[in-house]
Amino acid sequence: MTHRYIILLICIISVSANYNISSAQTDHTAQSTILTLSPADSEAERFRFDIETNISNIIRLQPAMYDLENLSGVFIHRPKRIQLDSTLSDSLYRTTYIRIRHSDGNIEGDYVPRYGNSFRDTEVNADAVYGTAGSGTIYGSMSFSKGKHGGYAWNAIRHSDLYTPYLIADSTGGDYEYENYYVSGGYSSRLSPSLYYGVGGAIRGEVASRQTDPRCANTTTWLNVDASVAMKIDTVRNIAVRISYLRNQQYLSLFNWRPNQQDRFFVTYGLGYYDLQASPVSFGIRRMYYINGLQTQITYSNLYGNDYKSGIIADIKYSFLSMTSEESSAKRLFGSDTHHVDGEVWIKNRPNSRLSIVYGIQTENRIRFGRENIYEVYRPDERYPSIYDFRLIDVRKRYSEIISA
Repeated sequence: MTHRYIILLICIISVSANYNISSAQTDHTAQSTILTLSPADSEAERFRFDIETNISNIIRLQPAMYDLENLSGVFIHRPKRIQLDSTLSDSLYRTTYIRIRHSDGNIEGDYVPRYGNSFRDTEVNADAVYGTAGSGTIYGSMSFSKGKHGGYAWNAIRHSDLYTPYLIADSTGGDYEYENYYVSGGYSSRLSPSLYYGVGGAIRGEVASRQTDPRCANTTTWLNVDASVAMKIDTVRNIAVRISYLRNQQYLSLFNWRPNQQDRFFVTYGLGYYDLQASPVSFGIRRMYYINGLQTQITYSNLYGNDYKSGIIADIKYSFLSMTSEESSAKRLFGSDTHHVDGEVWIKNRPNSRLSIVYGIQTENRIRFGRENIYEVYRPDERYPSIYDFRLIDVRKRYSEIISA
């Protein structure tokens, strides 16, 4: 059995001084959650020190919190005073952001081959939130990105962390060019003075290719469907709960364009191991991955209505993902069950109007158990050896992984 243990504890302390505060309600025009487009992006997102944005991104995962934020405006924004009619005004949030983002970087020295060592990404993103006084809040986001990720080796799968250790690899490697499309949106409203609900969803698609033999063509899609409720316990405290359905799939086509060239395509399992008997020497190989999962999130905060004097926001998420795979001639060869438990706590203290101190701790934990199905060839009639089928006779469970960060 193969085990992997990585332990890392992240503690973040932030001290910020604010010299232009005219009221207890600070203007937090924090950006929405950024799509991580490369391993370098993911690492930067994990270790970011922009704590206000980090906190607001917790809230953005809860659709029900949008209408509560529309009226309270603690984390995502400062509400704008919008005149609704000649006699009534209310604090509502209506805004649109359009952003262009570019990142370019290289890793020098040793690196993990399946992640690559050079990244160039460009993204155009638009976010919008439209709040009303009594009809709820609508929000949405769209983005398009493209780029090039270089230095891939011993891996022909995009976003390989979702599917490890069951990858397809070749010894040549190469550079990926990709395009990424993303659309999300949702609606949030109030059921009663203390109870809010929200629904949302997101669709993401990526096409990627490699221009050198053996050539990869990868198509990856994601689907999220979210539902959440939020309850105001009192004027200061609230709690929100979300449940989401998650769907992911990736189609890989890996083949040679040069005529009459055959290569070995390695079928991997475990850390650094490949199955020589199952790794074909051929013109190409195809594989499909499917992931279905559920995620739940619970968020607690007592920062509302206390003029930011002091308070806490705590968040915990649990996800279960089940992965299966198939190839052109066989189904359900490999699979895995993955449990994610992630949490973070932020404590904010504001001794005076000019000083704000935030203490934070985050943790990410993943447990994965692999499955390798074993089949036998079944021939119903020995007189016709070309007629056969495969029967599942056993399941091998030699891979497990525990990662804590």
